[in-house]
Amino acid sequence: MRPVYKASCPPAPDEIVSPKPDVFEIKRYNWNASLVSITRGCPYNCSWCNIPIYQGREIRFRPIDVVVQDISRLSGKEFYITDDTIMLNRASNHKYLMEVCEHIKDFNVSMFLSCSPAVSSNPKFLDKLARAGTKNLYMVFASDTISKMFYIGNKSIWDKCINLVKTIEDYGIHFFGSFSLGFDFAGEDQFDLILKFCEKANVKTAEFFIATPFPNTPFWHQVKEENRLILPVDWKKYNCANVVFRPNLLTEEKLLNGFLYLWTEFYKNADYNEFLSTFPSLHQKADIFLKTHQIQNAKA
Repeated sequence: MRPVYKASCPPAPDEIVSPKPDVFEIKRYNWNASLVSITRGCPYNCSWCNIPIYQGREIRFRPIDVVVQDISRLSGKEFYITDDTIMLNRASNHKYLMEVCEHIKDFNVSMFLSCSPAVSSNPKFLDKLARAGTKNLYMVFASDTISKMFYIGNKSIWDKCINLVKTIEDYGIHFFGSFSLGFDFAGEDQFDLILKFCEKANVKTAEFFIATPFPNTPFWHQVKEENRLILPVDWKKYNCANVVFRPNLLTEEKLLNGFLYLWTEFYKNADYNEFLSTFPSLHQKADIFLKTHQIQNAKA
């Protein structure tokens, strides 16, 4: 077996080259938005994340002129900033992202950002994002401190998150909730708790994923040391849609059933025109799929 090579230190931001978009086979995926990466590293150590492990514990911002150039060269008008860390509630992050927004505000693009529940609700910050074309804010409830408080039903955290959803939507930015299932602090009530929150906050678009101990993360080492990994390891199941470890507060079967229940229950009366309204490329594909399905049913 060949050795694993590792740099003695992370590369400087201006040494990070822009990716070649033609290498990414976008036609193989059901989403036509382009991808843009603008930072490296993270100062935190969330249990299921490997960013600080492989990219270092310091956030490094790519030069703004290079980022703006990357965005200007995109083939389409939709793009996703892939960095989970860019929306951290830190002054340096805000300053950097607001400068990027100032440069691209006239590009007429649709931008998709991701964050945690710790994101800032500062009006100036959100207004800057909206004016730059931010159409969706993807918020992940996983294993950070606020998320843990959310899953145990802490009232002040719930009130904060409900108000946060409303504030984001008030700026014309669509809220997209991503809810983890099965972390050690979440019990059998987590499924109905999530549905209750979505109803109270009027969440229109959501996804649900099973906590997955990806290799070399703190979560991986924990469940491995506690002999809770389901063996033999089947890497095909490490996709956040399968139970690959023994949960702490519920059975494997209840976790999987709860996952399926949430997807079914949340979307059973959903209007796809509403929850895909800010995803033009997906909306178009949904239209084509439904029309094709209707034609096939008519012929049957």
